[in-house]
Amino acid sequence: LKIVTTPDDASKAVRWESDKPETVSVNESGEIKALKSGKTTITATSLSDASKTATCTVTVTDRIEKIELNHDVAELLFKDTLQLTATISPVTAPQEVIWKTEKFDIGGWDADQIAKVDKNGLVTAGDYRTGYVKVIATSKIDPSKKAECIVSVAKEKLSEIKVNENAINMNTNTERELTIEVFPANA
Repeated sequence: LKIVTTPDDASKAVRWESDKPETVSVNESGEIKALKSGKTTITATSLSDASKTATCTVTVTDRIEKIELNHDVAELLFKDTLQLTATISPVTAPQEVIWKTEKFDIGGWDADQIAKVDKNGLVTAGDYRTGYVKVIATSKIDPSKKAECIVSVAKEKLSEIKVNENAINMNTNTERELTIEVFPANA
């Protein structure tokens, strides 16, 4: 913290004090150190006139360790909704997240044409585009912390998946390609 005086040539000699030194400490130079989560007031008192003070409120929050969603993967039909919930650890860290969708597959549709997410994490599938989107919850206070859910949107739910081979015998250093078939075909 820095001292600014009026007039400019007035003494800048002050005594620094924290009303909660266990939360935020302050040294004689005005350097503060956050020690634990909480709120405190730092006061600078003029040494030449104790009636002159200035204050700064400092709020300390715990660092976000991780964000988790209640779903990592979800399948929706047209117009279905899904409520995603973000849990931030530790619980004493700020809990606000920003929700957004991103294109996940290489199809030609924008993410919002496939599914949208609102500010509360409610995902709504579109009514005519199939595909995949990535729904991302990003910490409002620390954008490097995020979690995601891959959402597929289909006209019908997938009922079965088959591989073209049940069993394969192979020699070393050979390759073989497996293919799948989904049922119904438009899922």
